[in-house]
Amino acid sequence: MNSITYCGKCHTLEKDQYYKSVHNVQLQKNNPDAPTCIYCHSYELTPISKLDGVTLKLNQEKLCLSCHLDDKTGKTKFSKSLIDYSKSVHGQAIAHGNANAAICTDCHGTHDLERQSSPTSKINRKNVANVCGQCHPGIAQEYKMSVHGIALIQGNPDVPTCTFCHGEHNINAVVDVPLKMFTDNKINPQSAIKTKMIYCIKCHGDETLMAKYNILPFSKAHEWLPELEKHNETVRCIDCHSSYAPPNLSHNLLPPDKTIKKCEECHSKNSVLMTKLYKHEKEQSREKYGFINGTLLSDAYVVGTTRNVFLDSFAILAFAVVIIGIFFHSLMRWYFRRG
Repeated sequence: MNSITYCGKCHTLEKDQYYKSVHNVQLQKNNPDAPTCIYCHSYELTPISKLDGVTLKLNQEKLCLSCHLDDKTGKTKFSKSLIDYSKSVHGQAIAHGNANAAICTDCHGTHDLERQSSPTSKINRKNVANVCGQCHPGIAQEYKMSVHGIALIQGNPDVPTCTFCHGEHNINAVVDVPLKMFTDNKINPQSAIKTKMIYCIKCHGDETLMAKYNILPFSKAHEWLPELEKHNETVRCIDCHSSYAPPNLSHNLLPPDKTIKKCEECHSKNSVLMTKLYKHEKEQSREKYGFINGTLLSDAYVVGTTRNVFLDSFAILAFAVVIIGIFFHSLMRWYFRRG
C-alpha cells in the first residue's frame, strides 16, 4: 500500500485531488522523483507545526523548488524561469516577511496540480485572471471588463492575460520585441520600456497577428496622429485606450470607438491627460521639492494645458499694440516723406 492510498483513508478530498494531478501522472509512469504525501509532508508545511505564516510559506517554496528549480543543485530541470522567482516582486515580498505574498502553491494549487493545457488547471490562460484576482481583485475585474478580457472569454487564443504583461515567475520580466518592430512603428525601444508600451507593441506592432483579427497595426492605426514619434516618447497607450473617467482603470482597455481621438481632449486646460499621464509625476515632484518648487520644476507640460486667460489676453493686446504701432510708424514715414 503506497502513501497515497494509506493517507487517503482519512484525507479523501486530498487523495481525489492528487489522483487528478500531474504528480500522479508521473507516479503512474513510475517516475522515481514523483512526489507523494510522505515526500512533501516531510517538510513542515501546515499550521499544525505552529510556525509563523512566513516560515510556512518559505518551507512550501523550498519544497517545490527542490524539484523544479533550474539549478545544478536541483533534481531535475523543469522551468528556467523559476531561477528568477526570488528576484520577482512576489519573491522579494516573501523574503521581506510579507506572509500574503504569492508563492508556488497560491498560483498552482497544492494537491490538485494540473498542466497549463488542462481547462480546469488554475494556470490555464482562461483561469489566470481568477488566480491573480485572489490578491488583486480590483485589477482582475478591470481586466475582465476590458476588450482583452472579453476576447479571452470568447476563445481568442492570442489575447494577452495577466502573465503576458507581468510575467510568470519573474514578475519584472520584459517581453522580447524585434528591433524592426520598433523602427517600423517609430518607437524608441527605451521609451517603450519606460512607458510600458513594449507589451502593447509586442502584439499590436505585429502586422500578421493584427491582420488575423482584422485589426489595424499600430503604425496604421495612428496615422491620423501628428508628431507620432513625439507622442510615442511621452504618451502611454493606456492614457488613450483605457478608461479615462476617474478612477482611471488602467487595465480596463476600451474598444476603439471609445478611445480618445480629439486633440483638444488632451491639449486643453484641465484636460483628461493631466489627470492620468502626469498626475503621479506632479505628485512625486511636489513631494521631492516641495509644493511651489515642485510645481515650477515639474516637466509635466503639454501644449495647451497650461494656458492662462490673463496672459492670453495680455498677449493679444500686446500683439495688437505692436501691429498698430507698426502701422502708425509706417503712416508717419509716408506722411513726412511726402512733404
